[in-house]
Amino acid sequence: GDHNKNLATVLNNLACVYLELDELEKAMDAFSECLKIKSQILEENPDDKTARLSLGAVLCNVACIHTKKKHYLSAIDVYKEALYLQKSVLHEKHRSTWNVLENIAYCYLQIHAYETSLSGA
Repeated sequence: GDHNKNLATVLNNLACVYLELDELEKAMDAFSECLKIKSQILEENPDDKTARLSLGAVLCNVACIHTKKKHYLSAIDVYKEALYLQKSVLHEKHRSTWNVLENIAYCYLQIHAYETSLSGA
């Protein structure tokens, strides 16, 4: 219930602080715990659009860590999960959707997959 949502918010905020401090492992640990809770919340409320977007946002943060670590293929996979959730709620031309597509393209460019980066995903 609300306790889980609050705990997930605290974990996400803590992870963001660690991310800003470039403490990537601590950030990943906190995001992972947050993901477990947010996934459970979405599982219990599959039609909850806010839960979908919230989970997508945390996935983007996890993908950001993979990108910072130069683990581009992992980042692409996680960004695609986030994109799937976003597209289930937002239209394709929404700014958030475009941001994720840009991040996916950036990762493809880093691994020299130029043709794929142009197609966006």
